[in-house]
Amino acid sequence: MRRSRSAVHVALLLAGIVVSAISVQAQYRASLRGTVSDSQGAVLPGATVTLVNKATGATLTSTSDGNGIYQFNALPPAPYKISAQHAGFKNLSLEDVQIIPEQPNALNLQLQVGQVQETVTVSSTT
Repeated sequence: MRRSRSAVHVALLLAGIVVSAISVQAQYRASLRGTVSDSQGAVLPGATVTLVNKATGATLTSTSDGNGIYQFNALPPAPYKISAQHAGFKNLSLEDVQIIPEQPNALNLQLQVGQVQETVTVSSTT
C-alpha cells in the first residue's frame, strides 16, 4: 500500500512539473515578423536582423529568408531595439519597438542604399 501511495505521489508531482513547464512556455506567445526591403520595395534576402530586449539585454538574431522575411517568436512584453543590416546598405536601428503581448506583431524594415558604416536611427516606433 505504501509503495502505491508513493508511486501516486511521484506521478502527481511529475504531472505538476509538466503542467508548470507548459504554462511557463505558453506565457510568451507574442511574435514579431516583417519583410526587409530596399527603398524601391525589392526584398532583401540574407539581411541580419537583431532584436534586443531593452529590459533584460537579451539578444536574438534572425536572417531574412529568400522572400526577405525575418521572424522572432515567443517574445515577452518589453521595450525592444531592432536593427537590420545588409551589405551595400546603411544600417537601420529602431530604438523603441513595443511588442503587443499574446499576438503576432508586424514591422517591415526598409534599408537605404549606402555605406555599411552609416546608420539610420529612428528613436520611436510602435
